[in-house]
Amino acid sequence: MSPVIAIRDLHFAYAGAPVLQAIQLEVAKGDFVGIVGPNGGGKSTLLKLMLGLLQPDSGELQVFGQAPRRSVERIGYVPQYANFARDFPISVWETVLLGRLMPRRWFGGNSAADRQLAEQALRETEIWELRERP
Repeated sequence: MSPVIAIRDLHFAYAGAPVLQAIQLEVAKGDFVGIVGPNGGGKSTLLKLMLGLLQPDSGELQVFGQAPRRSVERIGYVPQYANFARDFPISVWETVLLGRLMPRRWFGGNSAADRQLAEQALRETEIWELRERP
C-alpha cells in the first residue's frame, strides 16, 4: 500500500535562509505521528508544505499519492494561533458548517448531507446546545 504522506529529499528556505533540508518521511494509513521540535524548527512550515500552502524548493512531496494541492479536500488543519475578531458574527453551527465547504463549492452553500453531518458532529462532541452561540 502506498503511503498517505511521502516526502523525499525535501528542501525549503525563506528568503534564502534554509528551514528544511533533506527531509525524508513516510506516513502509512493508520499511523499516528507527532511533530515536535523547538520554536522556529520548521514544524509549521512542514505542515504548510503538506497542505500545499507553500511549495518546496526541491524534493518530492505527495499526499494521498498526489501533489498536496490536489489532496486539500481530504485534509483538515487547525492553526496554532487563530487570528480573528472574537466578536465576528458567526455561530458555532455556522463555524462547523464552514468545515464542509470545499473549494469548488464555496458559492454553492451546504447540502442537506452537510447539515446532517454538522449536527452529528455537534451531538457527538456534546455541544449541540451551543450551536447558536457566537
